[in-house]
Amino acid sequence: MSEAHRQEAPGPTSARAAEDRRARRLRWAFVALLLVALAQVVWWMFDQARLMDELTTRLSEAVEQERVAAGRLLEQGVDATELARSFPNLEFEAGSVRVSDEWLDDLERERLGHLNQYRWEGGFFLTVLLLGVVVMSRAMAREVELRRRQENFLAAVTHELKSPLASVRLGLETLGRRPDMESGRRDRTVTRALADTDRLEGLIENVLATSRLEEGAVFSKPETLQLASMVRGIVESTSKIESSGCDVRLDLPEDLFVRADANAGATVVRNLLDNAIEATRGTAAPAVSFSARADGEEVVLLIEDNGVGFQPEIAERLFEKFYRPGDELTRRRSGTGLGLFLVRRLVELDGGRVRASSGGSGSGACFEVRWPAGRVEP
Repeated sequence: MSEAHRQEAPGPTSARAAEDRRARRLRWAFVALLLVALAQVVWWMFDQARLMDELTTRLSEAVEQERVAAGRLLEQGVDATELARSFPNLEFEAGSVRVSDEWLDDLERERLGHLNQYRWEGGFFLTVLLLGVVVMSRAMAREVELRRRQENFLAAVTHELKSPLASVRLGLETLGRRPDMESGRRDRTVTRALADTDRLEGLIENVLATSRLEEGAVFSKPETLQLASMVRGIVESTSKIESSGCDVRLDLPEDLFVRADANAGATVVRNLLDNAIEATRGTAAPAVSFSARADGEEVVLLIEDNGVGFQPEIAERLFEKFYRPGDELTRRRSGTGLGLFLVRRLVELDGGRVRASSGGSGSGACFEVRWPAGRVEP
């Protein structure tokens, strides 16, 4: 491909800008549709009011003509009782004829009733139309946001696959070319390769677990689990801890038991540990601590780190699928935006809750997981 063609090829940023422009055009089109519909409804209401006034005027003129005719007949000696039967909308008193007040009141009530009906129908139509436009506009905005997240996810997965694969390849090539490598360096190379392998395995597990969750193919089989033993097992099997230099501390009472699915519980702890380690990368003294306590019918597990933290207003969004703070072009942390999504879904399947908190950028973060307490038979 020529240099000119390379320069003209649209990149992710230009494609995203084009999607945003299309979304804005669609929103403006819906606004224009709403304004046209509003004008039509207002005109319809005005036209119906005009027609109703014309009809009322015609009826009044017709009854007035009846009154004039009845007066002439009365002057010619026709009996008033006979005329009253022929002209029910008139009243005959002391040789005079006038339009019945009751008929005038009925006519006004009917006119106002029709006008109110038109107003209610027009207002209801406008409300439904406005709600429809709002719902569709939000749906389009949601679709644009989801598409952006999917693009970021694909970019992240590509990076997450290429980086550890390249590292594993380099380690294997180094071991193959240097069979006489000193044991310390060999151990460090193997440790890095194992950490990268764990990273790949975790990525694949998260993608597969997300797919099964979306298909409704994940079922919880709760059992009583010793929390300290479960967390220790995950920590001891995570080679990323050593390669990252992170200090992981455990303060977990041995008498705490949770009611959860064993595989789901392990995935929750592993993802939260991976998230905390990634958050502490670049920190002078990276540290992650696990602590737990009983709280009524629940057991609370706290995972705290001294990493980058996050703004408090995005705490809930961290658990959305594909959500990652910032933009792929400037992001320094790895990840796919699936780990915390899985954490919340799996904890909720076991009847628990999870939430995140942070004091802001650079102040670390705390993730709180609440599982139903498990019962141990004496």
